[in-house]
Amino acid sequence: WLRGYNAEALRWLEEGLEHSPEADPAIRARALLRVGLFLTYKGDLQRSKSVLEEARALAEAGHDSTVVTQSLTYLGLRSAFAGELTEGRRVLHEALRQAEALADDYQIGIAHSTFGYLESVQGDSQKAAAHDSASLARFLATGNLASATILRFHLALTLPQPDELPRAVQLIRDGLQTSTSLQNRWLLCLGVEATLLLTGDGTDAERRARLLGAGDMLVQATGSMLGNLERVSGLSLVDLRSQVEEQGLETAYRQGRSLQFGAIIALATSLLEDFSRTLSNLTTAAQEQASRSPLSRREMEVLQWVAEGLTSKQIGQQLFISPKTVNHHLTSVFNKLGVDSRAQAVAVAARQGFL
Repeated sequence: WLRGYNAEALRWLEEGLEHSPEADPAIRARALLRVGLFLTYKGDLQRSKSVLEEARALAEAGHDSTVVTQSLTYLGLRSAFAGELTEGRRVLHEALRQAEALADDYQIGIAHSTFGYLESVQGDSQKAAAHDSASLARFLATGNLASATILRFHLALTLPQPDELPRAVQLIRDGLQTSTSLQNRWLLCLGVEATLLLTGDGTDAERRARLLGAGDMLVQATGSMLGNLERVSGLSLVDLRSQVEEQGLETAYRQGRSLQFGAIIALATSLLEDFSRTLSNLTTAAQEQASRSPLSRREMEVLQWVAEGLTSKQIGQQLFISPKTVNHHLTSVFNKLGVDSRAQAVAVAARQGFL
């Protein structure tokens, strides 16, 4: 587990359970907990449900409130992965209530991180980032570096605003560094996925194909599924996989599958560095644009969405502000540009070169 070989850890645990049917129920419940968690990460969600429910039943019979709470937390996580969002919320609320009663920071962190996952899947990146931040704080307080690293990757992909992208890059860098210090291949697998999703198509296609090959190799080595971060972020690696075939990048992909731990870290880091330089250049260009514009940064953001044809309500959803506030910014834009309509504002801004 500490090295990220989930498949091997699962095999040892299942063999132990098979050969020790008369084991102390308290010990058996704890072993089942971990089996259920590994099965969830593996994507075997039907088996994980039955295993976790057995662990919960044993813990309830033995009045072990800690394991009862853990089983509820993991059942909530399993429901989230299965797309059973209503059930996941119900179970997690109960898990969080019990974890808080026990003052168990680790389980509180797990509950918040799973709530963050649920919010991400439903498209509320602001709530997801709030839950992820709360979870990260709990994991850091307990010294659980592995769980904190997972949350760094999650949080990097749920930060809602473009100006938070530099922080997202740093979160992934920190996660990759911890993956190295722990030599944990599962964390590295998640870090590879986070890097590919964050950097997108703006970086070198050949290196991205190589990193994709490394990620797929890590999935097989660790026995875990790739894709949870795709669901968290709403982004996808489908286009990259198509590029591998369409642009003749199979050689780079195969090279990636043979990379060692350190080489994978170096490759991911180089892509993040390129992405950071791109961000820096875009920031400089935006600052130069802003110096020519009479509009504030927020007014420019509103006007850019107006140019895309969005309504005030839709713009509010994009910027996490009310439609009333959007209209207030538009009134200011009209006054500064000396126009009376959205179309005129867009035309003047484009003509003057700051849109």
